[in-house]
Amino acid sequence: MSVHGAVDLRFDLSGIGLALGGVPAAAAPEVLRRWGAYRSEAPIEELLAVRVAAGSWAVDRTRPFAPKAMHARFGPAEARFDMDDGRARVGPDGRAWVELAGDLSERAPFALMNLVRACLAWRMPSRGGALLHAGALVVGGRAWVLAGREGAGKSTWVEQGRRGGAAAVSDDLALVDGAASRIEVVGAPFRSDLVAPYARGRWPLAGILFPVWGPEPVLAPVARAIARARVAANLPFVERAWGVDERLPGLVDRLVSEVPCLDLTFPPTPAFLALLART
Repeated sequence: MSVHGAVDLRFDLSGIGLALGGVPAAAAPEVLRRWGAYRSEAPIEELLAVRVAAGSWAVDRTRPFAPKAMHARFGPAEARFDMDDGRARVGPDGRAWVELAGDLSERAPFALMNLVRACLAWRMPSRGGALLHAGALVVGGRAWVLAGREGAGKSTWVEQGRRGGAAAVSDDLALVDGAASRIEVVGAPFRSDLVAPYARGRWPLAGILFPVWGPEPVLAPVARAIARARVAANLPFVERAWGVDERLPGLVDRLVSEVPCLDLTFPPTPAFLALLART
């Protein structure tokens, strides 16, 4: 629905509801190009409901778009995220407000999507879940995530897995849900690769993997303390909330307690798929 040049959009992220109200009409096509496979007209309980508005400040558009320069502030009951192009505030009831700088033009949808991802990352621990900096593949009906920062090999791992017949869920950000009795990876549009088809779905999380380059595929267990630190370091947008947000230690403890955490040594080929399939 469009009102005064704004569009209201609703998304079903495989059972996780996301509503965006007041999306600038000029930004909506790019948002739908990237997230449209998850658009929903059916009612769904919203974990995050975002109201979008125009801010009163302008940005220097000659400066490069810098989403990684986002600044986050956390309190006991809310989070705030600020970047040159916009800012967001999200509360414990899932209501969020996003302001976008004036005259962003083609940068507006990307600023909006980045701020929404940040708000969702803060909301997910409320249901025992997280947004992980990880690639995700489905092998034999089970999901595996490969966690790591930029340059760790996530995209290569996902691409090789896809070439070998696995289903690619994400090449960059994996949405993990802990609301049910088991921890699941859920289909969501948060990835940089738009080639593979999107699909709603839920898959049990078989393991959290950490990448190691090597000539042959090998899995090796990771000590719990090390796994805990690595998982905590791969919680984008909220990693600095550690020590402020009391939900995070319990979330990480549950992940490393209920899900095997393993080093995966692999070459840039699909050979690791057979190892995952029989593990």
